[in-house]
Amino acid sequence: LLPSPLLGSEVWRPVAVALEDLGRPAFAVEVEGAAPRSAAEALEQFLDALPEDEELVVVPHSNACLYVPAIAERRSVTAAVFVDGRLPPPEGGSVTNTAAENLPMLAAKADADGVLPIWTQWWDPVEMAAHFPSPEVRAAVERQQRRLPLAYFEDAVPVPSGWAREPCAYLAFGENYRADTEQARGLGWPVQVMDGEHLEMLTQPQAVAKAIAGLVSPWYHGAHGDDTAA
Repeated sequence: LLPSPLLGSEVWRPVAVALEDLGRPAFAVEVEGAAPRSAAEALEQFLDALPEDEELVVVPHSNACLYVPAIAERRSVTAAVFVDGRLPPPEGGSVTNTAAENLPMLAAKADADGVLPIWTQWWDPVEMAAHFPSPEVRAAVERQQRRLPLAYFEDAVPVPSGWAREPCAYLAFGENYRADTEQARGLGWPVQVMDGEHLEMLTQPQAVAKAIAGLVSPWYHGAHGDDTAA
């Protein structure tokens, strides 16, 4: 279970527990180190946190979705379930860490050194409160958040060609990523849309775990019972 470089493993920890309860071994990836200044640094942090000798089903959330093709070049990724995030271009090439139309908004939030506040401070406080089941959970998530520079979002993630031919699925929380949801459908992937917020894995971990397990089951039920969801 891959968290966005803006967040941390706490956003996935409840789902990891729920997947274990469903008999699906899983772990929330602990990304270590300072906030990445570039896509290359973020990729290396993901790779350092992933085992080299296991077959993995990767479940990236949000910005982490863009890194799956590059991760799959250097780790044994057998399948991926993309969760509420932008999809890399299926033809390969590269993709910036945010859409171009978002850059003016991010630039306006950056301080004099070009560094943004933590992600939960980007948005309206009342709206953001709906993403968390309690103030305690929010505090735990915010302790792991990292302040990324604007340059990170201007940087591009490499996308190897042919990645979209691997088994993939898409799980959306609401309509924020409608274009990516439709792209996944167009690629013939299994797709599920849950009504919820961007951090729905915190408020409905059992339901999210069940959705992930269901999306993975057609590929691995019976044949790969010991595969790890990462």
